[in-house]
Amino acid sequence: MTSNGFLQGGEPFEISGMSSDGVLAGTLPKIGTRVEYRTQDVASEAIAPLDTVLIQPTERHFTLVWRLHVPAIDDLQTVRVTEA
Repeated sequence: MTSNGFLQGGEPFEISGMSSDGVLAGTLPKIGTRVEYRTQDVASEAIAPLDTVLIQPTERHFTLVWRLHVPAIDDLQTVRVTEA
């Protein structure tokens, strides 16, 4: 499955023919990820969009990946990731 934009969570999915358990169907969870980072002088934050969903039907397992691009920061002091 591909998407023309970032996933938002809440998208329905259905996978068939990939597991002896039959059809695997559901809805992607709506979980946001906030990234806060601080330099010596500035605190910033951004929301990382859901970028990749890996569904392993035979294991009934999901892997969700959020991705955020920020410019290189020489004096980065802290990074904090929380649920948005």
